[in-house]
Amino acid sequence: MNKKYLFLTLAFIPFVLAACNNSKVTTTPKSAEDTSGQVATILNETGTYIVSASKSSLKWFGERIGGSSHDGTLDIKDGQIILSGGSLSSAEFVIDMTTIKESKQSPVIKHLSGPDFFDTETYPESTLKIVSATQIGDSSTYNIEADLTIKDSTNPITFPAEVNVRDTTLTADASFTIDRTRWNVIYGSGNFFKELGDKAIKNEISYTINIIAELN
Repeated sequence: MNKKYLFLTLAFIPFVLAACNNSKVTTTPKSAEDTSGQVATILNETGTYIVSASKSSLKWFGERIGGSSHDGTLDIKDGQIILSGGSLSSAEFVIDMTTIKESKQSPVIKHLSGPDFFDTETYPESTLKIVSATQIGDSSTYNIEADLTIKDSTNPITFPAEVNVRDTTLTADASFTIDRTRWNVIYGSGNFFKELGDKAIKNEISYTINIIAELN
C-alpha cells in the first residue's frame, strides 16, 4: 500500500461544554446576540441534551510531508451532555470508526480502516469524555479538557470550543489537532521510519466538529 496516504480517524469528538464534578461552567445566566439578532443563552440551562447524529458533523484532515493531503468525515454514533444549573454533570460521545470516508473517494479508505491505521474491525468505536471546561471571560468560548480514546489507547487533549444554548437546542463548535502517534497510529511516521523522507505522513491530524444536541 502506498505510504503517502494519511488518514485520520477519530472519534471525535466532540463537544465542548463542560465542567466536571462541582466545577461551574458559568455561575450566572447571560445572553449573547448572534448574527441574526436572536438572543442565545450560554450554558445556563439544566437538563440532558441528546446529540443529533444526523445534524452534527465531524471532519478530518491529514497530509504527507511532500504536500499531498486528504480529508473526509466520520459519523457521530451517539452522545449526551447533562447540564445542571449551568454546570456539566457528565458528557460522553461515541464515534463510529467504521464510517470513515474521504471526500476524494480514493482507494486509501480501505487502508485507513485496516490494521496499519485504525483497524476498525477490531476497534469500531472511539470515545471522547469531557473532563473540565474553563470559560474565557464573559464570552461563549471555553477551554476544554477531555480524554480521547482511539484503539483502546486514551490520552488527554485540550482545545477551545464555542458553546451556546438557544431554547431547547445546544450547539458546540471546535477545531483541534492531535499527534496520531500518541494513539499508536505510527504508520508512515517520520519519527519511526527515518528512511521515508518526503513520503512520510505527518503525525498531525486536524479536526473540525459541529455538534447539535436537543433537550431530552
